[in-house]
Amino acid sequence: MRKGSNIYLIVFSISISALSLFVLNFQSRLNADKLDLLSDFELPKRIYANPYPPPRKSNHSIPDKDKLYIAVMDSVYEPTELLCTLYDSWIKEVQEMQFVDAVEIYSLSSYSDSNCSLRTITFADPPKQFPINRSPSCYLMYSLFKMFLARSTANWILIVSDGAYVNPKLLPKFISKYANSSYYDSPLAKGQCQELRDNFQIFAPNSGVLLTRSAVKAVFDRPRKFEISCQIELPAYETITHVLDQIDIMPIHNHDFRFLGQPFTKSKYFKWIDSGDYSKVKNCTSGYSSPRICYPRSYKIKDLVVWAGSGKKIDKIKFLLGAKRWLDLAPDNLGFMYNTYETDICIMSKD
Repeated sequence: MRKGSNIYLIVFSISISALSLFVLNFQSRLNADKLDLLSDFELPKRIYANPYPPPRKSNHSIPDKDKLYIAVMDSVYEPTELLCTLYDSWIKEVQEMQFVDAVEIYSLSSYSDSNCSLRTITFADPPKQFPINRSPSCYLMYSLFKMFLARSTANWILIVSDGAYVNPKLLPKFISKYANSSYYDSPLAKGQCQELRDNFQIFAPNSGVLLTRSAVKAVFDRPRKFEISCQIELPAYETITHVLDQIDIMPIHNHDFRFLGQPFTKSKYFKWIDSGDYSKVKNCTSGYSSPRICYPRSYKIKDLVVWAGSGKKIDKIKFLLGAKRWLDLAPDNLGFMYNTYETDICIMSKD
């Protein structure tokens, strides 16, 4: 009788765990749809070519602790106009900075665009236990981490989406501040915190995350959770939270207001910035309340280092073509406030 009871309890426990996982994944997918993160196209045929040698463009006299490697995560996986738009909007300027070791684009497939001399790099065919049929972003991130350690000696890695604009004006000072802090040789991650579901935060996928080399190494000291996440094809942005949690890094404690990875609530906000007419813009509110927000505060738009504002109201190409202009035109008192998974602009007080 006791043996039968034990079997019943085991089966019951497994059933409850499976149901809980289903509910959490269902809620995550609902919120991911609001974040505009779910793929709505069929994955193209994968093409693999051995990666070219790493560029290593940074100045050799600069110590590794001050160097930055930038990885762009491709979401299209085949040649499009987006690649050259990225290059023209910020990559061309940023990759020439002496502290930048390289800017490389990681994709499910190897391809190039001769119009802007850019090519993607990818991973060799993964073992069978790592499927890449439905959501390849997890294994792409897993491979990206490993390839970063092999391809660069930089102490910092900035991982952004292919819809993100990296601000060349503020990037040097931003990295220098962290490089000269006490954190440079410790596991560290910074980005915009978003709540994906109750009590579960992530770094906003579109604007990405800044990590130290020691954080990436620490993840592979305990790789099992990373590997399991990829085996069940969890999205990369959710996987990152799980694997960093093992080394006591949580998005809720590592929010950085210089990352913004969510679109405006209204497309006319861009027109107002272009025209300089802010007569209809409301004042910023302190201590406001909004669901799924980690830090309900207002911040200056001009302080953004990584901005990914594309979504259902503006596509990636249009956003990248205008991002520099909007940051340049924004007055010092133009702020933004988080509004669930979107953003409102507002006028900040002079205090």
